Amino acid sequence: MILLGQPKKAITSSRRDSVDAAVVAAPTVTHYDVARAALERGWHLLVEKPITTSVQQAEELVRLIPPRPLSLEQ
Repeated sequence: MILLGQPKKAITSSRRDSVDAAVVAAPTVTHYDVARAALERGWHLLVEKPITTSVQQAEELVRLIPPRPLSLEQ
C-alpha cells in the first residue's frame, strides 16, 4: 500500500490486520506523526533518516514499541 497525501489518516483508518509494516519516506517534519500512528497500529516500521526532528520525539517513538517483537528501523 502506498500512502500519499494524508498518510496518518490512511494509517489510522486501515484495518489493523491488513498491514504488517510501513516505510516512512516523506518530509522529515512528518516523520514523528506518521511513525507514531504506525507504531500505535502495531506495525513494524522503517523510517528514512533522520528518524525525527528531535531526540525527544525519537525517544517517544522508542517508548511506543510494545513488549512484543516489533521493529523500528532507521
